[in-house]
Amino acid sequence: MKIGKFEITDEMIDDFINQMKEEDERTDRNVNRIRKFLSKLPDSRIDKEINKFLSWEKKYEEMKYRNGIQTSSILFESFKEYCIFHGEKLDIDEDFLSSAYKWGDYVIMTFCGQGCFTRIIKNDEEIFQTT
Repeated sequence: MKIGKFEITDEMIDDFINQMKEEDERTDRNVNRIRKFLSKLPDSRIDKEINKFLSWEKKYEEMKYRNGIQTSSILFESFKEYCIFHGEKLDIDEDFLSSAYKWGDYVIMTFCGQGCFTRIIKNDEEIFQTT
């Protein structure tokens, strides 16, 4: 198949499909790890562990940003997937809002415009936002 000047081979398509499958499998494994970890915690410790994780994520993103990379960790993306899978989809009309889910006391909102970022809100207070 040819797209403009570029030749797309069956091998390239197969490699892309395999890469996407591997990424989905990795996300599923990470979501299951998060589920197992959270299920072992007493309810009284969940907020503390999530706050600890979000603090780690903030440091991770700042370290990456200082090195010229604007990204969130695979663990954060997996946590977000966990909240989406186990949460409730919200219908909120807000500019550039791509998706919103409620998981427990947490609302996870992803906004996309010229880039994307995720905001986490708990009890009507923003507790975290990706860079």
